Amino acid sequence: MVNAPRLSSADHTLMHCVGWLANNVSGGEHHVKSISSILRDVLPLANRTLPIVSEFADAGEAILAALASRKGAEHARAMWDAQLLLQRWHADRLARAWEVLQAAEREVRNG
Repeated sequence: MVNAPRLSSADHTLMHCVGWLANNVSGGEHHVKSISSILRDVLPLANRTLPIVSEFADAGEAILAALASRKGAEHARAMWDAQLLLQRWHADRLARAWEVLQAAEREVRNG
């Protein structure tokens, strides 16, 4: 199993902002503005040399642009793309966690 890259607090914050904005439809305008503000602040701090962080940063920029434009199709596309990214990232994390669990169980069984 390949070790996952170590993510910084800024990277995690970026990912959570993108996830919140892409998936929370009932948060209200105040929350959207607050999370968008955090996202704008954290984007320059994210480690774009890591491919997954770069993808989240791109998704965050697309979401901010879509929120600013208020164009329905652009907004829907940015949210959809971010949701697919989140789904892929979570599936990868789940697969890694499952590998670790299986390896630990084998180690316990084999002593």
